[in-house]
Amino acid sequence: ESGRAAAAAASTAPLPRGRVGAGAGARVGKAAGTAVAGGFGTAAARWEGHVVAAGAAVNAYGSVWDPGAGRWRAGGPFAGGRAELGGNTTLVVVATDAPLSKPQCTNIAWMATAGLARTLVPAFTPLDGDTVFVASTRPGPGLGPLALGALGHAAAEVVAAAILDAVPAPRS
Repeated sequence: ESGRAAAAAASTAPLPRGRVGAGAGARVGKAAGTAVAGGFGTAAARWEGHVVAAGAAVNAYGSVWDPGAGRWRAGGPFAGGRAELGGNTTLVVVATDAPLSKPQCTNIAWMATAGLARTLVPAFTPLDGDTVFVASTRPGPGLGPLALGALGHAAAEVVAAAILDAVPAPRS
């Protein structure tokens, strides 16, 4: 019933971003002792004529590092902030129209987790429940190993970009 309601509410409008939906009460930077707002972000890229996109609800124990700018987006270095068991999870969905088999979706999910490691510090702690789901909208025989690796790299990049989109840069 919930699935039908979600499908009926689907639209082609851009997804709302920021402190909405699963990102409404999200916080990041707890490991640095400076918890600030997290949120929901999106990113997409073209790869070999296909689209690879990510949506991320960022509620991490760690801080958010912007590797492109070389600075903290939120929080700061690990300072052993207060442990909050069960309250930290970054949920990511990656979708592509590249034809992938189910095992290949699993492989892309493993590779896409690199986007979390690039932007969340520390990432994958015992206090986090981080996970990445992958879906292909196009059935087919799948990709060869080199193409699969390249798509996995693109997925990691859009995951990192979606996390940065979820946590706006501080205003100067």
